[in-house]
Amino acid sequence: MNISSLAYFIEIVNCDFNLTKAAQKSHISQPALSSYIKTIEKEEGVVLFQRQKGRLVGLTSVGERFFENAKVVIASHEQLMADLRSESKKYKGEISIGIPQLISGIVFSELIPKLIEENPEVKFHIVETGAYELQKKLFLKEVDFAILLTPTTLDATIADIDILLRDQLCLYMSHKTFQETFDSNPNISIKALHRQNLVTFDKTFMINHQLTTLFEEANSLPVVKCYSASWDFLLNCTRYSSYLTILPRPITHFAHMDGLVEVQLTEHPKWEVVLASLKHNKTSHLKHYIKHTILDYFTNQRF
Repeated sequence: MNISSLAYFIEIVNCDFNLTKAAQKSHISQPALSSYIKTIEKEEGVVLFQRQKGRLVGLTSVGERFFENAKVVIASHEQLMADLRSESKKYKGEISIGIPQLISGIVFSELIPKLIEENPEVKFHIVETGAYELQKKLFLKEVDFAILLTPTTLDATIADIDILLRDQLCLYMSHKTFQETFDSNPNISIKALHRQNLVTFDKTFMINHQLTTLFEEANSLPVVKCYSASWDFLLNCTRYSSYLTILPRPITHFAHMDGLVEVQLTEHPKWEVVLASLKHNKTSHLKHYIKHTILDYFTNQRF
Protein backbone atom coordinates (compact mmCIF):
# COMPACT_ATOMS: atom_id res chain seq x y z
CA MET A 1 0.00 0.00 0.00
CA ASN A 2 1.39 3.39 -0.98
CA ILE A 3 0.63 7.00 -0.07
CA SER A 4 -1.77 7.38 -2.98
CA SER A 5 -3.80 4.43 -1.73
CA LEU A 6 -4.09 6.02 1.70
CA ALA A 7 -5.15 9.32 0.11
CA TYR A 8 -7.87 7.55 -1.90
CA PHE A 9 -9.17 5.85 1.22
CA ILE A 10 -9.35 9.13 3.15
CA GLU A 11 -11.07 10.87 0.23
CA ILE A 12 -13.78 8.20 0.12
CA VAL A 13 -14.57 8.73 3.80
CA ASN A 14 -14.46 12.53 3.45
CA CYS A 15 -16.93 12.30 0.55
CA ASP A 16 -19.40 10.32 2.70
CA PHE A 17 -18.60 7.14 0.76
CA ASN A 18 -19.80 8.65 -2.52
CA LEU A 19 -17.43 6.94 -4.96
CA THR A 20 -18.36 9.21 -7.87
CA LYS A 21 -17.47 12.35 -5.89
CA ALA A 22 -14.35 10.77 -4.39
CA ALA A 23 -13.14 9.66 -7.83
CA GLN A 24 -13.59 13.17 -9.21
CA LYS A 25 -11.64 14.73 -6.34
CA SER A 26 -8.92 12.11 -6.63
CA HIS A 27 -8.71 12.57 -10.42
CA ILE A 28 -9.19 8.89 -11.19
CA SER A 29 -12.07 6.94 -12.70
CA GLN A 30 -14.82 5.46 -10.52
CA PRO A 31 -14.12 1.88 -11.72
CA ALA A 32 -10.45 2.32 -10.78
CA LEU A 33 -11.43 3.52 -7.32
CA SER A 34 -13.86 0.62 -6.86
CA SER A 35 -11.14 -1.80 -7.91
CA TYR A 36 -8.77 -0.19 -5.39
CA ILE A 37 -11.23 -0.88 -2.54
CA LYS A 38 -11.61 -4.54 -3.42
CA THR A 39 -7.85 -5.00 -3.89
CA ILE A 40 -6.81 -3.45 -0.58
CA GLU A 41 -9.36 -5.46 1.42
CA LYS A 42 -8.40 -8.68 -0.35
CA GLU A 43 -4.63 -8.16 -0.01
CA GLU A 44 -4.81 -7.20 3.67
CA GLY A 45 -7.49 -9.74 4.55
CA VAL A 46 -9.70 -7.16 6.27
CA VAL A 47 -13.08 -5.51 5.78
CA LEU A 48 -12.76 -1.75 5.98
CA PHE A 49 -16.18 -0.66 4.73
CA GLN A 50 -19.73 -1.44 5.78
CA ARG A 51 -21.93 -2.22 2.78
CA GLN A 52 -25.64 -2.14 2.15
CA LYS A 53 -27.00 -3.55 -1.11
CA GLY A 54 -23.51 -3.31 -2.61
CA ARG A 55 -23.05 0.34 -1.67
CA LEU A 56 -20.55 1.72 0.83
CA VAL A 57 -22.35 3.18 3.84
CA GLY A 58 -19.71 3.40 6.58
CA LEU A 59 -16.56 2.05 8.17
CA THR A 60 -16.08 -1.07 10.20
CA SER A 61 -14.28 -0.81 13.53
CA VAL A 62 -11.09 -1.86 11.72
CA GLY A 63 -11.78 0.74 9.06
CA GLU A 64 -12.25 3.48 11.66
CA ARG A 65 -8.87 2.75 13.27
CA PHE A 66 -7.27 2.56 9.84
CA PHE A 67 -8.83 5.91 8.91
CA GLU A 68 -7.40 7.66 11.97
CA ASN A 69 -3.95 6.18 11.39
CA ALA A 70 -4.08 6.98 7.67
CA LYS A 71 -4.74 10.68 8.43
CA VAL A 72 -1.65 10.78 10.65
CA VAL A 73 0.48 9.18 7.95
CA ILE A 74 -0.80 11.54 5.24
CA ALA A 75 -0.22 14.57 7.45
CA SER A 76 3.32 13.41 8.19
CA HIS A 77 3.95 12.82 4.50
CA GLU A 78 2.69 16.28 3.59
CA GLN A 79 4.93 17.86 6.22
CA LEU A 80 7.85 15.79 4.97
CA MET A 81 7.33 16.99 1.43
CA ALA A 82 6.83 20.59 2.55
CA ASP A 83 10.12 20.46 4.44
CA LEU A 84 11.81 18.97 1.41
CA ARG A 85 10.48 21.71 -0.85
CA SER A 86 11.53 24.32 1.68
CA GLU A 87 15.04 22.92 1.70
CA SER A 88 15.17 22.96 -2.08
CA LYS A 89 14.17 26.63 -2.09
CA LYS A 90 16.96 27.67 0.23
CA TYR A 91 19.35 29.94 -1.57
CA LYS A 92 22.75 28.55 -2.36
CA GLY A 93 25.77 29.99 -4.09
CA GLU A 94 28.14 32.92 -3.71
CA ILE A 95 27.48 36.64 -3.55
CA SER A 96 30.01 39.45 -3.49
CA ILE A 97 28.99 42.84 -2.09
CA GLY A 98 31.27 45.83 -2.26
CA ILE A 99 30.86 48.28 0.62
CA PRO A 100 32.96 51.38 1.34
CA GLN A 101 34.69 51.19 4.72
CA LEU A 102 32.95 54.39 5.75
CA ILE A 103 29.50 52.94 5.09
CA SER A 104 29.99 49.36 6.28
CA GLY A 105 30.32 50.32 9.94
CA ILE A 106 27.67 53.03 9.87
CA VAL A 107 24.71 51.41 8.11
CA PHE A 108 25.58 47.78 7.30
CA SER A 109 26.76 46.41 10.65
CA GLU A 110 23.32 44.92 11.35
CA LEU A 111 22.24 43.85 7.86
CA ILE A 112 25.29 41.81 6.80
CA PRO A 113 25.29 39.47 9.85
CA LYS A 114 21.53 39.04 9.36
CA LEU A 115 22.00 38.02 5.73
CA ILE A 116 24.73 35.54 6.66
CA GLU A 117 22.73 33.94 9.49
CA GLU A 118 19.54 33.60 7.45
CA ASN A 119 21.32 32.10 4.44
CA PRO A 120 23.79 29.47 5.70
CA GLU A 121 24.16 27.93 2.23
CA VAL A 122 25.29 31.22 0.69
CA LYS A 123 28.93 32.25 0.82
CA PHE A 124 29.19 36.02 1.16
CA HIS A 125 32.26 37.93 0.05
CA ILE A 126 32.36 41.45 1.50
CA VAL A 127 34.77 43.70 -0.37
CA GLU A 128 35.65 46.86 1.55
CA THR A 129 37.23 49.74 -0.31
CA GLY A 130 36.30 53.25 -1.37
CA ALA A 131 33.15 53.88 -3.40
CA TYR A 132 35.24 55.24 -6.26
CA GLU A 133 37.13 51.93 -6.54
CA LEU A 134 33.93 49.90 -6.15
CA GLN A 135 32.49 51.46 -9.29
CA LYS A 136 35.40 49.98 -11.21
CA LYS A 137 34.98 46.58 -9.54
CA LEU A 138 31.28 46.51 -10.40
CA PHE A 139 31.98 47.36 -14.04
CA LEU A 140 34.65 44.63 -14.18
CA LYS A 141 32.18 42.18 -12.56
CA GLU A 142 34.43 41.66 -9.56
CA VAL A 143 31.44 42.30 -7.28
CA ASP A 144 27.74 41.48 -7.79
CA PHE A 145 26.53 44.55 -5.90
CA ALA A 146 28.25 47.79 -5.01
CA ILE A 147 27.16 50.22 -2.32
CA LEU A 148 28.04 53.61 -3.76
CA LEU A 149 27.65 57.30 -3.14
CA THR A 150 26.10 59.67 -5.61
CA PRO A 151 26.97 61.05 -7.99
CA THR A 152 28.17 57.88 -9.69
CA THR A 153 29.67 57.62 -13.16
CA LEU A 154 27.63 54.51 -13.97
CA ASP A 155 25.57 54.53 -17.15
CA ALA A 156 21.89 54.05 -16.30
CA THR A 157 21.47 51.91 -19.42
CA ILE A 158 23.78 49.23 -18.03
CA ALA A 159 23.29 49.55 -14.28
CA ASP A 160 20.36 49.70 -11.87
CA ILE A 161 20.79 52.30 -9.13
CA ASP A 162 18.46 52.23 -6.12
CA ILE A 163 18.61 54.83 -3.35
CA LEU A 164 19.11 53.35 0.11
CA LEU A 165 19.74 56.38 2.30
CA ARG A 166 19.62 60.16 1.97
CA ASP A 167 21.39 62.50 4.38
CA GLN A 168 23.99 65.28 4.23
CA LEU A 169 27.66 66.04 4.76
CA CYS A 170 28.46 68.17 7.80
CA LEU A 171 31.47 70.09 9.04
CA TYR A 172 33.19 68.94 12.24
CA MET A 173 35.71 70.71 14.45
CA SER A 174 36.68 71.22 18.09
CA HIS A 175 34.79 73.66 20.30
CA LYS A 176 37.94 75.77 20.49
CA THR A 177 38.26 76.02 16.70
CA PHE A 178 34.55 76.83 16.39
CA GLN A 179 34.94 79.70 18.83
CA GLU A 180 38.29 81.09 17.72
CA THR A 181 38.05 80.63 13.94
CA PHE A 182 34.33 81.06 13.31
CA ASP A 183 33.23 83.09 16.35
CA SER A 184 30.73 80.30 17.13
CA ASN A 185 28.79 81.31 14.01
CA PRO A 186 26.88 78.25 12.71
CA ASN A 187 26.35 79.81 9.27
CA ILE A 188 29.43 78.41 7.52
CA SER A 189 29.65 77.90 3.77
CA ILE A 190 32.03 75.94 1.59
CA LYS A 191 33.55 79.23 0.47
CA ALA A 192 34.33 80.14 4.10
CA LEU A 193 36.66 77.13 4.27
CA HIS A 194 39.13 78.76 1.87
CA ARG A 195 42.68 78.36 3.26
CA GLN A 196 41.38 76.50 6.31
CA ASN A 197 43.26 73.39 7.45
CA LEU A 198 41.35 70.27 6.44
CA VAL A 199 41.73 66.52 7.00
CA THR A 200 39.73 64.31 4.68
CA PHE A 201 39.30 60.94 3.03
CA ASP A 202 41.80 59.76 0.46
CA LYS A 203 41.08 59.53 -3.26
CA THR A 204 39.67 56.01 -3.11
CA PHE A 205 36.60 57.52 -1.43
CA MET A 206 33.81 59.12 -3.42
CA ILE A 207 33.52 61.83 -0.74
CA ASN A 208 36.99 63.02 -1.72
CA HIS A 209 35.86 63.59 -5.30
CA GLN A 210 32.55 65.09 -4.17
CA LEU A 211 34.33 67.60 -1.93
CA THR A 212 36.81 68.47 -4.65
CA THR A 213 33.92 69.40 -6.92
CA LEU A 214 32.20 71.44 -4.20
CA PHE A 215 35.38 73.41 -3.45
CA GLU A 216 36.05 74.06 -7.14
CA GLU A 217 32.50 75.34 -7.70
CA ALA A 218 32.83 77.71 -4.73
CA ASN A 219 36.35 78.84 -5.70
CA SER A 220 37.44 77.66 -2.28
CA LEU A 221 40.83 76.07 -1.69
CA PRO A 222 41.33 74.56 1.77
CA VAL A 223 44.76 73.33 2.86
CA VAL A 224 44.59 69.52 3.09
CA LYS A 225 46.85 68.46 5.94
CA CYS A 226 46.12 64.75 5.93
CA TYR A 227 44.30 62.02 3.99
CA SER A 228 42.88 58.97 5.70
CA ALA A 229 40.59 55.97 5.19
CA SER A 230 39.24 56.16 8.74
CA TRP A 231 36.42 58.46 9.79
CA ASP A 232 37.18 58.09 13.51
CA PHE A 233 40.80 59.08 12.86
CA LEU A 234 39.61 62.18 11.01
CA LEU A 235 37.31 63.12 13.88
CA ASN A 236 40.06 62.68 16.44
CA CYS A 237 42.37 64.88 14.35
CA THR A 238 39.85 67.71 14.68
CA ARG A 239 39.34 67.01 18.38
CA TYR A 240 42.98 67.64 19.23
CA SER A 241 43.90 70.36 16.69
CA SER A 242 42.55 73.29 14.75
CA TYR A 243 41.83 71.05 11.75
CA LEU A 244 38.41 70.69 10.16
CA THR A 245 36.81 67.67 8.51
CA ILE A 246 33.66 67.03 6.51
CA LEU A 247 31.85 63.76 7.12
CA PRO A 248 28.42 62.16 6.65
CA ARG A 249 26.06 63.13 9.45
CA PRO A 250 25.07 59.49 10.32
CA ILE A 251 28.53 58.92 11.81
CA THR A 252 27.34 60.83 14.88
CA HIS A 253 25.22 57.79 15.81
CA PHE A 254 28.43 55.85 16.37
CA ALA A 255 31.12 58.42 17.13
CA HIS A 256 32.27 59.81 20.46
CA MET A 257 31.31 63.46 19.98
CA ASP A 258 32.55 64.99 23.25
CA GLY A 259 34.57 68.11 22.52
CA LEU A 260 33.37 68.32 18.92
CA VAL A 261 30.97 70.63 17.12
CA GLU A 262 28.78 69.65 14.17
CA VAL A 263 27.90 72.40 11.72
CA GLN A 264 25.46 72.01 8.84
CA LEU A 265 27.02 73.80 5.88
CA THR A 266 24.81 76.39 4.24
CA GLU A 267 24.94 74.46 0.96
CA HIS A 268 23.68 71.29 2.69
CA PRO A 269 25.76 69.00 0.47
CA LYS A 270 23.95 65.71 0.13
CA TRP A 271 25.23 62.30 1.13
CA GLU A 272 23.27 59.70 -0.80
CA VAL A 273 23.93 55.97 -0.50
CA VAL A 274 22.79 53.77 -3.39
CA LEU A 275 22.77 50.09 -4.30
CA ALA A 276 24.22 49.49 -7.77
CA SER A 277 24.14 46.34 -9.86
CA LEU A 278 24.65 45.61 -13.53
CA LYS A 279 21.37 45.00 -15.37
CA HIS A 280 22.53 41.74 -16.97
CA ASN A 281 24.03 40.43 -13.72
CA LYS A 282 20.85 39.68 -11.73
CA THR A 283 19.46 36.71 -13.62
CA SER A 284 19.78 34.26 -10.71
CA HIS A 285 17.11 33.93 -8.03
CA LEU A 286 19.83 34.42 -5.43
CA LYS A 287 20.87 37.82 -6.74
CA HIS A 288 17.26 38.90 -7.09
CA TYR A 289 16.61 37.82 -3.50
CA ILE A 290 19.69 39.62 -2.12
CA LYS A 291 18.81 42.84 -3.90
CA HIS A 292 15.27 42.95 -2.57
CA THR A 293 16.35 41.94 0.92
CA ILE A 294 18.71 44.94 1.01
CA LEU A 295 16.07 47.31 -0.38
CA ASP A 296 13.44 46.07 2.09
CA TYR A 297 15.84 46.50 4.99
CA PHE A 298 16.53 50.14 4.20
CA THR A 299 12.87 50.85 3.54
CA ASN A 300 12.09 49.83 7.12
CA GLN A 301 15.08 51.46 8.83
CA ARG A 302 15.50 54.96 10.19
CA PHE A 303 19.09 56.19 10.46
